[in-house]
Order: sequence, then C-alpha cells, then structure tokens
Amino acid sequence: MDCLLRTVPPEVGFVPPTWLSVTDVAILKKLGVLEIDVMRLIHLMDADFQSNKKLVGKKALANAEMCDQKARHRIKTGFGIFEPVYGDEEPPIQGSGQGYGIAPTTGAH
Repeated sequence: MDCLLRTVPPEVGFVPPTWLSVTDVAILKKLGVLEIDVMRLIHLMDADFQSNKKLVGKKALANAEMCDQKARHRIKTGFGIFEPVYGDEEPPIQGSGQGYGIAPTTGAH
C-alpha cells in the first residue's frame, strides 16, 4: 500500500492534498546571529512527496549522464565543424562543458 501511495500520483498526474502543504523553517547558521539573510531556510513536507522528488531527480540525472557519455562531440570554429568526432568511448568523458544546463546539478562543471 505504501508503495502505491508513492508511485501512483506521479504516474497518473494526481497530487495528494498532503503534498500541497510545505512549511518553511528558518534555522540559525551561526549561534546568536538572527539576521534573515544569514539563516538557512529548510522546507518541511510530506515524506512521500520528498521521496518522490529525490527519485525523480536521480532518474533525470542518471538519464542525462548516460546521454552525455554516449554523445558524439565535434569541434566548431570560424572555419566550420571539424571531423573526426570524439566521445562515446571508454572511459567516458568526465565533466560538463560551459553552458550545459545540467552541469550545476552534477557538480561537475
């Protein structure tokens, strides 16, 4: 039953009412410093909702990394796009290039 409560909503596009309630809590980063811009904001939410968010993020990241490792790269200059290509090799290329949208998520930029 627990598994169904977590997996069915994203699959059918249903949002349980408990997932719509998030409580923001500001906690101190430094003891005695009560300035808002120095505090850490955390979000308290339904545990199933949090678990689903983590799972979706892991799946998306794994898919993006797989695509990166199989991608065939070419170099472009003012003279055109050059052959040969590189990539889709072992070991796979590591890291993300500048301007790559998922780079901040991977931590490899």
